[in-house]
Amino acid sequence: MNYYKNRIYRHTKSMKLLSVFLSSLLFTVSPLCEYQGEARLMDAHSISQVYVCSTGENYSENISIQIETGEDKSVIYPKIDVGYDPSVFIGKFLPGETEQILYSVNSGGSGAYSSFEMYSFVDNHAKLLYYSGDFENTATAYLDGTTIVIDYLDRKLLLDATGLDLSGKREVTIGPLNTILPYYQGGYDQYNLMILQKIYIDYTANNAGYLATFVHLTLDGSSVINTGILNNFVP
Repeated sequence: MNYYKNRIYRHTKSMKLLSVFLSSLLFTVSPLCEYQGEARLMDAHSISQVYVCSTGENYSENISIQIETGEDKSVIYPKIDVGYDPSVFIGKFLPGETEQILYSVNSGGSGAYSSFEMYSFVDNHAKLLYYSGDFENTATAYLDGTTIVIDYLDRKLLLDATGLDLSGKREVTIGPLNTILPYYQGGYDQYNLMILQKIYIDYTANNAGYLATFVHLTLDGSSVINTGILNNFVP
């Protein structure tokens, strides 16, 4: 009788150990890495390959940006490391011969928004130059007839609301940072950032256009170089 009890005990113990082992495999899933391109990130003479790595089939988690420069590897852990469609744009946003990394990830859902982070390597260490979460929404707006009047950074900007639904409270909202688009300035041989905020009346689908803020970056921060408005389009 003790012989059979010992066999059952050993079998049960082995099954528990196997279960723990299989569970540990489930929680140690290797990240998938997607190649994003190559650039001169460290200095003017070294070429680096850039990858965005994450776990999760659709909704990405544990997102990191991995840089391989020869045999050296560097990893950037972004502030926002979960979301949909993580990717990077590589370009020259600062004076000099090296390039920078603009990372973006989308929150998903009906009220989807994107987060953006800009990194530059200084002495082989990644420095965060810009984070969209720090953007301050200082614009205000109101409706004058069928014209939206926007007060922003000591300027008045006008946007036509003809064709929109004006049957409700007619309250104009300047939404939070919606997206960031890099644009190239040939005269300076570098990229700047165009920040877009949705402008809508009463509800988000009643979209009139976007408030655009044009930003120039330096190693010490950022500065607004111009503002404007864009008619309604799908970013």
